[in-house]
Amino acid sequence: CKDLINCRPYPKEGICPVNSSYHAWANVRCRMYCGFCIVGTPPSSCVDKISNCYEYDADLCTNPLYRLFREDNCQLFCGLCKIAVSTPPPSCTDKISNCNEYDADLCTNPLYRLFREDNCKRFCGLCKTAATIPSTTPSTPVPTTTMLIPFKPPTTIAVERCTEWDNWVNLHTPDASGDSEPIAEVKKHSHICINPMKIECRTATGSTADDLGQIISCDLWSGLQCDNMHQFDPNGCADYKVRLGCLKQTSECTPCVDRSWSPWVDERNPTTYALGDKEKSGLEYQKASGFCSGGTIHKVKCWSTDIGAFHYSTGEVMKCTPIDGVVCNNADNFPMTCTNYKIRYQCTCNVTTILPPISRRDNEEEGIFLL
Repeated sequence: CKDLINCRPYPKEGICPVNSSYHAWANVRCRMYCGFCIVGTPPSSCVDKISNCYEYDADLCTNPLYRLFREDNCQLFCGLCKIAVSTPPPSCTDKISNCNEYDADLCTNPLYRLFREDNCKRFCGLCKTAATIPSTTPSTPVPTTTMLIPFKPPTTIAVERCTEWDNWVNLHTPDASGDSEPIAEVKKHSHICINPMKIECRTATGSTADDLGQIISCDLWSGLQCDNMHQFDPNGCADYKVRLGCLKQTSECTPCVDRSWSPWVDERNPTTYALGDKEKSGLEYQKASGFCSGGTIHKVKCWSTDIGAFHYSTGEVMKCTPIDGVVCNNADNFPMTCTNYKIRYQCTCNVTTILPPISRRDNEEEGIFLL
């Protein structure tokens, strides 16, 4: 019993249930992943493949971006061991009491799957019993490597009113393998959304993948990907276009979120910037992206993508502060040239907020700027 393809990027509730549109597809390609052929076998031992799981970021076990890594390497450390024992099913409750205040598509959008499974099971109808199958299943399987926490707008503001959509991007046409619109290229041709929170993928004629019964991945991490080998249609993938959605930059739509981090930003690199490398200061990034509206950038992290380390471990002469952003001059590092850096920014709001304890990693001096 084995899988014919890499099934892990597809959410189980989207392809495995018998009432799923893709159950037959999964029964052929993903038998091991969906548990169709596991009968009476003892559970495998649950161990960590690496011995230093504790050294990774504090959110290793919770951040959806790290799901595949922790499932592969840190199962025991992250409490992911599944042992077959005869125990009554756990009570199905919501961890938070305000699930109704989140996006209208909280229970259906594949991007929010991990969040709703962890926090809003009862609200979204995900309680599983021996006689029932969850009724809320995304109709189109998508990779889960970029699951996002749903945006929670002010309760008096409609989500639609706070979403601003960029122009449609369609740079590629289907070929022998399928169709794709890589996220890096989509961002280059998007003029409004510097910090997108949503993505929409449709065919060039305006249909959804659901309308055509096609299986695609459409996420903010990789963009649009459609593989001919995964389609029931002998003609393969349709021609798809993509657009990004972001928050309108108004005070009612972009409330300040204390201690929130921006995405990683890497707009320049030493191959295109003759002097070395440079990324926006905190203030420049605020103005350009709308991040931290009404707050202040008080901390940054800078990471060398060439070396794979934080700036203070590279040995290079450079600046990494909220005031400067990233500044690395080749002249200061002669005869070597600067490596490429990316940067992310942390916001602080002028409000009183109850914060979790500061972890060991938060104490590392990764570009801290005290106000």
